[in-house]
Amino acid sequence: MLRILFYLPPFLMNIVTGLLFFVPARRLAAAGIDAVWVGAAMSAWALTYTITSVALGFFQNRDNAVKLILLGQGLSIAALIGLLIVSDVKWQYPWLLLTGFSTVLFYAPFQVVMDALEKGVEGQAALIRSTSFYTLSWSMGLAAGPAAAAGIWGLFDPSSGWRYCYYFCIFLNLVITAISLLLYAYVKKTAREEAEKKEEKLQEAAGKEEKLPDFAIDGWALGIGGYFSVYLLRALLPYRGQVIGLTTTQQGIAIGMIAFMQALTALALYKSRKWMYRPFPVLVPLAGGVAGLILAATVTNFHVLLFAMFIYGIFSGVFAWNMVYHAIAPAEKRSRYVSVNETIVGVGGIFSPLAGGLFATPEKSGLPFLIGAGAVLLSAIFHICYTMRRRGEIR
Repeated sequence: MLRILFYLPPFLMNIVTGLLFFVPARRLAAAGIDAVWVGAAMSAWALTYTITSVALGFFQNRDNAVKLILLGQGLSIAALIGLLIVSDVKWQYPWLLLTGFSTVLFYAPFQVVMDALEKGVEGQAALIRSTSFYTLSWSMGLAAGPAAAAGIWGLFDPSSGWRYCYYFCIFLNLVITAISLLLYAYVKKTAREEAEKKEEKLQEAAGKEEKLPDFAIDGWALGIGGYFSVYLLRALLPYRGQVIGLTTTQQGIAIGMIAFMQALTALALYKSRKWMYRPFPVLVPLAGGVAGLILAATVTNFHVLLFAMFIYGIFSGVFAWNMVYHAIAPAEKRSRYVSVNETIVGVGGIFSPLAGGLFATPEKSGLPFLIGAGAVLLSAIFHICYTMRRRGEIR
Protein backbone atom coordinates (compact mmCIF):
# COMPACT_ATOMS: atom_id res chain seq x y z
CA MET A 1 0.00 0.00 0.00
CA LEU A 2 2.80 2.43 0.88
CA ARG A 3 4.52 1.72 -2.44
CA ILE A 4 1.37 2.71 -4.33
CA LEU A 5 1.05 5.87 -2.23
CA PHE A 6 4.69 6.86 -2.78
CA TYR A 7 4.53 6.34 -6.54
CA LEU A 8 1.53 8.69 -6.66
CA PRO A 9 3.55 11.98 -6.45
CA PRO A 10 5.22 11.52 -9.89
CA PHE A 11 1.73 11.10 -11.34
CA LEU A 12 0.42 14.22 -9.61
CA MET A 13 3.53 16.30 -10.29
CA ASN A 14 3.35 15.53 -13.98
CA ILE A 15 -0.27 16.58 -14.13
CA VAL A 16 1.02 19.92 -12.86
CA THR A 17 3.86 19.88 -15.41
CA GLY A 18 1.53 18.88 -18.23
CA LEU A 19 -0.75 21.79 -17.36
CA LEU A 20 2.24 24.15 -17.28
CA PHE A 21 3.34 22.92 -20.71
CA PHE A 22 -0.12 23.36 -22.19
CA VAL A 23 -1.88 26.34 -20.59
CA PRO A 24 0.73 29.11 -21.15
CA ALA A 25 1.42 27.96 -24.73
CA ARG A 26 -2.29 27.76 -25.51
CA ARG A 27 -2.91 31.25 -24.10
CA LEU A 28 -0.06 32.66 -26.17
CA ALA A 29 -1.23 30.92 -29.36
CA ALA A 30 -4.82 32.05 -28.83
CA ALA A 31 -3.59 35.63 -28.37
CA GLY A 32 -1.94 35.49 -31.80
CA ILE A 33 1.62 35.60 -30.45
CA ASP A 34 4.43 34.60 -32.84
CA ALA A 35 5.49 30.92 -32.83
CA VAL A 36 8.93 31.77 -31.40
CA TRP A 37 7.33 33.25 -28.31
CA VAL A 38 4.92 30.33 -28.00
CA GLY A 39 7.92 27.99 -27.97
CA ALA A 40 9.75 30.29 -25.55
CA ALA A 41 7.16 29.53 -22.86
CA MET A 42 8.62 26.05 -22.50
CA SER A 43 12.16 27.36 -22.94
CA ALA A 44 11.71 29.70 -19.96
CA TRP A 45 10.77 26.70 -17.81
CA ALA A 46 13.63 24.65 -19.21
CA LEU A 47 16.31 27.30 -18.67
CA THR A 48 16.12 27.23 -14.89
CA TYR A 49 15.37 23.49 -14.98
CA THR A 50 18.73 22.92 -16.69
CA ILE A 51 20.73 25.17 -14.39
CA THR A 52 19.26 23.50 -11.30
CA SER A 53 19.81 20.01 -12.74
CA VAL A 54 23.52 20.67 -13.14
CA ALA A 55 23.78 22.04 -9.60
CA LEU A 56 21.90 19.07 -8.09
CA GLY A 57 24.53 16.68 -9.40
CA PHE A 58 27.01 18.08 -6.87
CA PHE A 59 25.03 17.85 -3.66
CA GLN A 60 21.83 15.80 -3.87
CA ASN A 61 21.85 12.44 -2.10
CA ARG A 62 19.45 10.12 -0.38
CA ASP A 63 19.70 12.02 2.91
CA ASN A 64 18.58 15.39 1.52
CA ALA A 65 16.44 14.24 -1.42
CA VAL A 66 13.02 14.49 0.22
CA LYS A 67 13.89 17.88 1.75
CA LEU A 68 14.64 19.12 -1.77
CA ILE A 69 11.27 17.76 -2.94
CA LEU A 70 9.50 19.69 -0.17
CA LEU A 71 11.36 22.89 -1.11
CA GLY A 72 10.31 22.38 -4.71
CA GLN A 73 6.64 22.12 -3.75
CA GLY A 74 6.80 25.46 -1.97
CA LEU A 75 8.37 27.09 -5.03
CA SER A 76 5.80 25.48 -7.31
CA ILE A 77 2.91 26.93 -5.33
CA ALA A 78 4.57 30.37 -5.39
CA ALA A 79 4.99 30.16 -9.19
CA LEU A 80 1.38 29.12 -9.71
CA ILE A 81 0.14 32.02 -7.59
CA GLY A 82 2.28 34.32 -9.75
CA LEU A 83 0.76 32.89 -12.94
CA LEU A 84 -2.69 33.47 -11.47
CA ILE A 85 -1.95 37.09 -10.64
CA VAL A 86 -0.78 38.15 -14.12
CA SER A 87 -3.41 38.53 -16.83
CA ASP A 88 -1.09 39.77 -19.61
CA VAL A 89 0.19 36.66 -21.42
CA LYS A 90 3.67 38.17 -21.84
CA TRP A 91 4.13 38.35 -18.06
CA GLN A 92 3.93 34.57 -17.81
CA TYR A 93 7.64 34.15 -18.59
CA PRO A 94 9.16 35.25 -15.22
CA TRP A 95 6.91 32.84 -13.36
CA LEU A 96 7.66 30.04 -15.81
CA LEU A 97 11.34 30.54 -14.93
CA LEU A 98 10.43 29.77 -11.31
CA THR A 99 8.55 26.60 -12.33
CA GLY A 100 11.83 25.28 -13.75
CA PHE A 101 13.40 25.39 -10.27
CA SER A 102 10.39 23.80 -8.64
CA THR A 103 9.85 20.89 -11.00
CA VAL A 104 13.43 19.64 -11.15
CA LEU A 105 13.49 19.72 -7.34
CA PHE A 106 10.96 16.94 -7.55
CA TYR A 107 12.11 14.78 -10.46
CA ALA A 108 15.83 14.44 -9.78
CA PRO A 109 15.66 13.83 -5.99
CA PHE A 110 12.79 11.36 -6.37
CA GLN A 111 14.89 9.14 -8.65
CA VAL A 112 17.65 9.12 -6.04
CA VAL A 113 15.36 7.64 -3.36
CA MET A 114 12.92 5.57 -5.37
CA ASP A 115 14.93 2.36 -4.97
CA ALA A 116 14.02 2.56 -1.26
CA LEU A 117 10.41 1.92 -2.32
CA GLU A 118 11.29 -1.55 -3.65
CA LYS A 119 11.86 -3.10 -0.27
CA GLY A 120 12.40 -6.86 -0.47
CA VAL A 121 13.44 -6.77 -4.14
CA GLU A 122 17.12 -6.59 -5.07
CA GLY A 123 19.45 -6.43 -8.05
CA GLN A 124 18.37 -5.76 -11.60
CA ALA A 125 14.77 -6.79 -10.84
CA ALA A 126 14.43 -3.91 -8.36
CA LEU A 127 15.85 -1.41 -10.83
CA ILE A 128 13.54 -2.57 -13.61
CA ARG A 129 10.52 -2.45 -11.31
CA SER A 130 11.46 1.04 -10.08
CA THR A 131 12.00 2.26 -13.64
CA SER A 132 8.68 0.85 -14.88
CA PHE A 133 6.59 2.13 -11.96
CA TYR A 134 8.23 5.56 -12.03
CA THR A 135 7.92 5.95 -15.82
CA LEU A 136 4.34 4.65 -15.72
CA SER A 137 3.42 7.10 -12.96
CA TRP A 138 4.92 10.28 -14.40
CA SER A 139 3.83 9.43 -17.94
CA MET A 140 0.22 8.95 -16.86
CA GLY A 141 0.41 12.31 -15.13
CA LEU A 142 1.83 13.98 -18.22
CA ALA A 143 -0.97 12.40 -20.26
CA ALA A 144 -3.61 13.59 -17.84
CA GLY A 145 -2.23 17.15 -17.62
CA PRO A 146 -3.22 18.51 -21.05
CA ALA A 147 -6.51 16.57 -20.96
CA ALA A 148 -7.25 17.99 -17.49
CA ALA A 149 -6.36 21.47 -18.72
CA ALA A 150 -8.65 21.17 -21.73
CA GLY A 151 -11.46 19.75 -19.58
CA ILE A 152 -11.19 22.27 -16.74
CA TRP A 153 -10.72 25.21 -19.11
CA GLY A 154 -13.74 24.11 -21.13
CA LEU A 155 -16.02 24.16 -18.08
CA PHE A 156 -15.62 27.90 -17.67
CA ASP A 157 -15.53 31.05 -19.75
CA PRO A 158 -12.74 30.75 -22.38
CA SER A 159 -11.24 34.05 -21.26
CA SER A 160 -10.83 32.98 -17.61
CA GLY A 161 -10.98 29.18 -17.57
CA TRP A 162 -7.19 28.94 -17.46
CA ARG A 163 -7.24 30.31 -13.90
CA TYR A 164 -9.07 27.22 -12.62
CA CYS A 165 -6.34 25.04 -14.12
CA TYR A 166 -3.85 26.76 -11.81
CA TYR A 167 -6.14 26.44 -8.78
CA PHE A 168 -6.22 22.71 -9.48
CA CYS A 169 -2.42 22.60 -9.70
CA ILE A 170 -2.03 24.31 -6.31
CA PHE A 171 -4.31 21.68 -4.77
CA LEU A 172 -2.17 18.90 -6.30
CA ASN A 173 1.01 20.48 -4.91
CA LEU A 174 -0.50 20.43 -1.44
CA VAL A 175 -1.32 16.72 -1.81
CA ILE A 176 2.25 15.99 -3.00
CA THR A 177 3.61 17.90 0.00
CA ALA A 178 1.55 15.79 2.40
CA ILE A 179 2.71 12.51 0.79
CA SER A 180 6.34 13.72 0.72
CA LEU A 181 6.25 14.28 4.49
CA LEU A 182 5.31 10.60 4.88
CA LEU A 183 8.01 9.66 2.37
CA TYR A 184 10.60 11.55 4.41
CA ALA A 185 9.85 9.44 7.48
CA TYR A 186 9.86 6.24 5.41
CA VAL A 187 13.22 6.96 3.76
CA LYS A 188 14.81 7.74 7.13
CA LYS A 189 13.49 4.46 8.53
CA THR A 190 14.75 2.52 5.49
CA ALA A 191 18.18 4.13 5.73
CA ARG A 192 18.43 3.20 9.40
CA GLU A 193 17.50 -0.42 8.69
CA GLU A 194 20.01 -0.59 5.83
CA ALA A 195 22.76 0.80 8.04
CA GLU A 196 22.09 -1.89 10.63
CA LYS A 197 22.38 -4.63 8.01
CA LYS A 198 25.14 -3.06 5.94
CA GLU A 199 27.98 -5.26 7.15
CA GLU A 200 25.94 -8.41 6.76
CA LYS A 201 24.91 -7.47 3.23
CA LEU A 202 28.47 -6.67 2.23
CA GLN A 203 29.66 -10.07 3.39
CA GLU A 204 26.85 -11.90 1.62
CA ALA A 205 27.26 -9.94 -1.62
CA ALA A 206 31.06 -10.10 -1.75
CA GLY A 207 31.15 -13.25 -3.83
CA LYS A 208 27.97 -12.88 -5.87
CA GLU A 209 27.46 -9.19 -6.65
CA GLU A 210 25.90 -8.56 -10.05
CA LYS A 211 27.56 -5.54 -11.64
CA LEU A 212 25.41 -4.15 -14.43
CA PRO A 213 27.04 -2.64 -17.53
CA ASP A 214 27.22 1.15 -17.63
CA PHE A 215 25.32 2.13 -20.80
CA ALA A 216 24.36 5.62 -19.64
CA ILE A 217 25.82 7.20 -22.80
CA ASP A 218 23.40 5.20 -24.94
CA GLY A 219 20.49 6.29 -22.74
CA TRP A 220 21.56 9.90 -23.10
CA ALA A 221 21.91 9.60 -26.89
CA LEU A 222 18.36 8.28 -27.29
CA GLY A 223 17.19 10.84 -24.75
CA ILE A 224 18.68 13.75 -26.70
CA GLY A 225 16.83 12.80 -29.89
CA GLY A 226 13.73 11.89 -27.94
CA TYR A 227 13.46 15.00 -25.82
CA PHE A 228 14.36 17.30 -28.71
CA SER A 229 11.46 15.89 -30.71
CA VAL A 230 8.93 15.52 -27.90
CA TYR A 231 9.42 19.13 -26.83
CA LEU A 232 8.79 20.24 -30.39
CA LEU A 233 5.47 18.43 -30.24
CA ARG A 234 4.50 19.67 -26.78
CA ALA A 235 5.51 23.28 -27.43
CA LEU A 236 4.33 23.71 -31.02
CA LEU A 237 1.31 21.44 -31.44
CA PRO A 238 -0.84 24.27 -30.00
CA TYR A 239 0.56 26.56 -32.72
CA ARG A 240 0.02 24.00 -35.50
CA GLY A 241 -3.38 23.18 -34.05
CA GLN A 242 -4.35 26.84 -34.29
CA VAL A 243 -3.22 26.91 -37.94
CA ILE A 244 -5.10 23.75 -39.00
CA GLY A 245 -8.21 24.57 -36.95
CA LEU A 246 -8.10 22.11 -34.05
CA THR A 247 -10.12 22.96 -30.96
CA THR A 248 -8.52 23.37 -27.54
CA THR A 249 -9.93 20.01 -26.49
CA GLN A 250 -8.53 18.26 -29.57
CA GLN A 251 -5.11 19.78 -28.96
CA GLY A 252 -5.14 18.63 -25.34
CA ILE A 253 -6.17 15.10 -26.29
CA ALA A 254 -3.48 14.85 -29.00
CA ILE A 255 -0.71 16.00 -26.66
CA GLY A 256 -2.04 13.80 -23.88
CA MET A 257 -1.92 10.74 -26.16
CA ILE A 258 1.90 10.93 -26.26
CA ALA A 259 2.27 10.49 -22.52
CA PHE A 260 -0.61 8.01 -22.27
CA MET A 261 1.11 5.62 -24.69
CA GLN A 262 4.42 6.36 -22.96
CA ALA A 263 2.86 5.12 -19.72
CA LEU A 264 1.46 1.94 -21.25
CA THR A 265 4.81 1.23 -22.87
CA ALA A 266 6.58 1.62 -19.52
CA LEU A 267 4.16 -0.90 -18.01
CA ALA A 268 4.79 -3.32 -20.88
CA LEU A 269 8.55 -3.10 -20.20
CA TYR A 270 8.06 -4.39 -16.65
CA LYS A 271 9.72 -7.72 -17.52
CA SER A 272 12.68 -6.22 -19.38
CA ARG A 273 16.08 -7.86 -19.07
CA LYS A 274 18.46 -7.27 -21.99
CA TRP A 275 16.82 -5.36 -24.85
CA MET A 276 18.19 -2.03 -23.55
CA TYR A 277 21.74 -3.28 -24.12
CA ARG A 278 21.17 -4.55 -27.66
CA PRO A 279 21.21 -2.69 -31.00
CA PHE A 280 18.09 -3.80 -32.85
CA PRO A 281 15.03 -4.18 -30.54
CA VAL A 282 14.79 -0.38 -30.23
CA LEU A 283 14.60 0.15 -33.99
CA VAL A 284 10.88 -0.66 -34.28
CA PRO A 285 9.74 2.00 -31.79
CA LEU A 286 12.32 4.40 -33.27
CA ALA A 287 10.68 3.92 -36.68
CA GLY A 288 7.32 4.63 -35.07
CA GLY A 289 8.70 7.83 -33.60
CA VAL A 290 9.94 9.04 -36.97
CA ALA A 291 6.65 8.11 -38.67
CA GLY A 292 4.63 9.88 -35.98
CA LEU A 293 6.63 13.09 -36.40
CA ILE A 294 6.28 13.01 -40.20
CA LEU A 295 2.52 12.52 -39.92
CA ALA A 296 2.27 15.34 -37.37
CA ALA A 297 4.07 17.60 -39.84
CA THR A 298 1.89 16.78 -42.83
CA VAL A 299 -1.67 15.82 -41.81
CA THR A 300 -4.55 18.12 -40.92
CA ASN A 301 -7.12 15.49 -39.94
CA PHE A 302 -7.49 15.18 -36.16
CA HIS A 303 -7.92 11.39 -36.12
CA VAL A 304 -4.81 10.79 -38.24
CA LEU A 305 -2.90 13.19 -35.97
CA LEU A 306 -4.12 11.23 -32.95
CA PHE A 307 -2.77 8.02 -34.51
CA ALA A 308 0.54 9.78 -35.14
CA MET A 309 0.77 10.68 -31.44
CA PHE A 310 -0.18 7.08 -30.58
CA ILE A 311 2.82 5.59 -32.38
CA TYR A 312 5.14 8.39 -31.33
CA GLY A 313 4.06 7.81 -27.72
CA ILE A 314 5.31 4.21 -27.88
CA PHE A 315 8.72 5.48 -28.94
CA SER A 316 8.72 8.09 -26.17
CA GLY A 317 7.99 5.36 -23.63
CA VAL A 318 11.00 3.39 -24.83
CA PHE A 319 13.50 6.24 -24.77
CA ALA A 320 12.23 7.60 -21.42
CA TRP A 321 12.38 4.16 -19.77
CA ASN A 322 15.79 3.46 -21.27
CA MET A 323 17.22 6.77 -20.09
CA VAL A 324 15.98 6.35 -16.50
CA TYR A 325 17.14 2.74 -16.25
CA HIS A 326 20.69 3.38 -17.46
CA ALA A 327 21.00 6.33 -15.06
CA ILE A 328 20.02 4.38 -11.93
CA ALA A 329 21.70 1.06 -12.82
CA PRO A 330 25.22 2.10 -11.61
CA ALA A 331 24.37 2.73 -7.93
CA GLU A 332 27.62 4.55 -7.15
CA LYS A 333 27.04 7.04 -9.99
CA ARG A 334 23.27 7.40 -9.66
CA SER A 335 23.11 10.95 -8.26
CA ARG A 336 25.38 12.30 -11.02
CA TYR A 337 23.73 10.33 -13.81
CA VAL A 338 20.24 11.38 -12.74
CA SER A 339 21.47 14.98 -12.81
CA VAL A 340 22.75 14.49 -16.38
CA ASN A 341 19.36 13.03 -17.34
CA GLU A 342 17.50 16.05 -16.06
CA THR A 343 20.02 18.39 -17.68
CA ILE A 344 19.23 16.77 -21.04
CA VAL A 345 15.54 17.24 -20.30
CA GLY A 346 16.16 20.91 -19.54
CA VAL A 347 18.48 21.65 -22.46
CA GLY A 348 16.00 20.03 -24.83
CA GLY A 349 13.27 22.19 -23.39
CA ILE A 350 15.35 25.35 -23.93
CA PHE A 351 16.55 24.92 -27.49
CA SER A 352 14.00 22.62 -29.07
CA PRO A 353 10.93 24.92 -28.82
CA LEU A 354 12.99 27.99 -29.76
CA ALA A 355 14.55 26.25 -32.78
CA GLY A 356 11.15 24.95 -33.85
CA GLY A 357 9.58 28.37 -33.40
CA LEU A 358 12.20 29.96 -35.65
CA PHE A 359 11.28 27.61 -38.50
CA ALA A 360 7.52 27.59 -37.97
CA THR A 361 5.31 29.85 -40.05
CA PRO A 362 1.56 29.57 -40.76
CA GLU A 363 2.49 28.05 -44.14
CA LYS A 364 5.12 25.70 -42.65
CA SER A 365 3.75 24.97 -39.19
CA GLY A 366 4.76 21.30 -39.52
CA LEU A 367 8.40 21.90 -40.48
CA PRO A 368 9.75 21.70 -36.88
CA PHE A 369 8.39 18.16 -36.59
CA LEU A 370 10.33 17.09 -39.69
CA ILE A 371 13.48 18.47 -38.03
CA GLY A 372 12.60 16.40 -34.95
CA ALA A 373 12.33 13.29 -37.13
CA GLY A 374 15.88 13.94 -38.33
CA ALA A 375 17.11 14.19 -34.73
CA VAL A 376 15.52 10.82 -33.90
CA LEU A 377 17.25 9.24 -36.92
CA LEU A 378 20.63 10.51 -35.73
CA SER A 379 19.98 9.03 -32.28
CA ALA A 380 19.11 5.70 -33.88
CA ILE A 381 22.38 5.62 -35.81
CA PHE A 382 24.38 6.36 -32.66
CA HIS A 383 22.47 3.70 -30.70
CA ILE A 384 23.24 1.00 -33.27
CA CYS A 385 26.93 1.89 -33.46
CA TYR A 386 27.39 2.15 -29.69
CA THR A 387 25.56 -1.05 -28.73
CA MET A 388 27.18 -3.05 -31.55
CA ARG A 389 30.61 -1.99 -30.31
CA ARG A 390 29.82 -3.09 -26.73
CA ARG A 391 27.69 -6.16 -27.39
CA GLY A 392 30.46 -8.48 -26.16
CA GLU A 393 29.95 -7.16 -22.62
CA ILE A 394 26.39 -8.52 -22.37
CA ARG A 395 26.09 -12.09 -21.18
